[in-house]
Amino acid sequence: MRKTILYLAASLLAFSCKKGDNNDPTITDRVVNKTITPIPVGPNFMISDYLDVDNDGKIDINFFGQITDSTKTLTLKTDNDSTVILSGYTPYASYPGGIVPTTKDMAPNTFVDVSSSYWIAVSYTALVSTKKTKEINTGFHGAGDKYVALKLLKPSGQDFYAWMLINVSEDFKTILVKEVAANTTPNEGIKIGEK
Repeated sequence: MRKTILYLAASLLAFSCKKGDNNDPTITDRVVNKTITPIPVGPNFMISDYLDVDNDGKIDINFFGQITDSTKTLTLKTDNDSTVILSGYTPYASYPGGIVPTTKDMAPNTFVDVSSSYWIAVSYTALVSTKKTKEINTGFHGAGDKYVALKLLKPSGQDFYAWMLINVSEDFKTILVKEVAANTTPNEGIKIGEK
């Protein structure tokens, strides 16, 4: 009996140490599990919701989207210029300037810091349009869990790097924000998925 208790105690101690070794104390992370759904506006739908990524009481990201017969959009927007999103660009002749700013799909363990480009304030996370002569269909809708990289800009001039795990349904009608994490050390990068 005593051997069994000692074995259990040793196993629990080893397990708790292992878990602690995998968690970086400079990374603050939390499970969010926030479901965002659109509201009807006449014959169309609109998506609007907010998220405080680093849990400091200030909104960092605005989820905004519209669903019509010919166009479905979901954008990540900053709130009061407090955040920028790591993005790329998709060619689309019918969009002003000929390119659409699109949220980058980040692979786990990708390191994100000041050298990462392009950081912008508004980025399309999903876009389907048949309104113009050329159709565009790009983004995270129906593609499963996707990581997004963020840079949180503070009034002090310090930047904090973060990631968010989201899932957008094929029809744009459900956005699930699963997890978020941020490095609490100013101006220091973070690995995507790091906790």
